[in-house]
Amino acid sequence: MEALPPDLVVVDSVQAVADPEVAHQAKLRSIRAITIDIDNVRAKFKFGGNVDDDHRQAVIERLRERGGPGDLAAASHALRRGGRTTQGRGPTQP
Repeated sequence: MEALPPDLVVVDSVQAVADPEVAHQAKLRSIRAITIDIDNVRAKFKFGGNVDDDHRQAVIERLRERGGPGDLAAASHALRRGGRTTQGRGPTQP
């Protein structure tokens, strides 16, 4: 119990404290680990329908300048989307 900070040490005097390496030796031996190599990731994201037109235009321009994978497609989508909100209720308010 010396490893715990004093404010976290709460010991019930009736309950015995067991060393996990002794009390649960069989369970600890059965723990396994694996390594997974990620070779593909698919994701989706929100295009930010609640931003004003100036902000949206700045994002479109930055995507075009950066030109990373998917940036031009995202810029085209944002441009097609125009001032529509995420709920499709018409143009955004200034």
